[in-house]
Order: sequence, then structure tokens, then C-alpha cells
Amino acid sequence: MPSGKRTAAVSGVLLLAAAALVFTPSSAAQKNSQTTPPAPQNQPPTIKLDSDAQVVTLCPDAESMANPRVRLKAQGVSPEGKPLRYKWAVSGGRVEGGGTDVVWDLSA
Repeated sequence: MPSGKRTAAVSGVLLLAAAALVFTPSSAAQKNSQTTPPAPQNQPPTIKLDSDAQVVTLCPDAESMANPRVRLKAQGVSPEGKPLRYKWAVSGGRVEGGGTDVVWDLSA
């Protein structure tokens, strides 16, 4: 094989190897962007609720109630990173405060 053809063949192989190195990361990035779904829209938040009492027992006939106030706490995270608003509702007593940290007053 004449040396000119060998040089051309070696140069062609080197160009193909260089092209594979240059185009492989970008094609992998395109493949990853195509397989990764966009962030979901209008998804419900994840909420963790906590209280300072796990069980509350009230006896309406008793003259004194042990502790008719229960602290309630909420921690919420929006999957979209949006700020959250909190609204508390109870079927008995009343809620004092607002936001993530309130007191449920059962003496009312």
C-alpha cells in the first residue's frame, strides 16, 4: 500500500474517532433530555402534620379539663416550588392563629 493511501486511511480513522468523542456527549445529553419528563404541573403538595398531643380526650361533664388546647403544626412542600397557604377548619372548638403553627382550643 502506498504511503499516501495509508496516511489518508489513518487520518480518516482519527477524524472518525474525534467525531465520535465530540458528538457522543451531546447526543447523550439529547437522549437524557428526551427521556426526562418535564416537572409535573399542578400537582398536590406534600404535607406533614404534627401535634403536641396524639390523643385528646374531653369529658364535657367534668368540671375541669386537663388540657383543652392542642398545638398543631403543618409543613408543606410544593413540587413546583410555589409558596403554600394554610387554612385550618375544625368541627369543635376554635383555631387560634394562622399559617403553619396554630392552637386548637377545645374549651370553646
